[in-house]
Amino acid sequence: MVEVRSTPAPFIWRPTFEESIIQNVRMIITTYQGTCPMHRIFGFDSAIIDLPPPVAQAMVRSWAWDAIERWEPRFETQSIDFEYDEQGTMITMVRGNIIV
Repeated sequence: MVEVRSTPAPFIWRPTFEESIIQNVRMIITTYQGTCPMHRIFGFDSAIIDLPPPVAQAMVRSWAWDAIERWEPRFETQSIDFEYDEQGTMITMVRGNIIV
């Protein structure tokens, strides 16, 4: 089982099979909708940011599960959890298995 967090990570230019999947999942959970040229539906609705934490968590969990299933079928999501850093920023943690 692997864990992917919505925290910044360096881009890997020549990733292994597993690294490419992890990088793709991270891209899915950190991209705002409308910021990907020619692919405007990719990403999450930035209006979620201003919602109360329990509502935001529910919406992100639902959205992320569906988005990962749609955009990265080589990753099987097992759980999506949240934690907060010292500034109060919500960090999404996706755990799952890489399908070989």
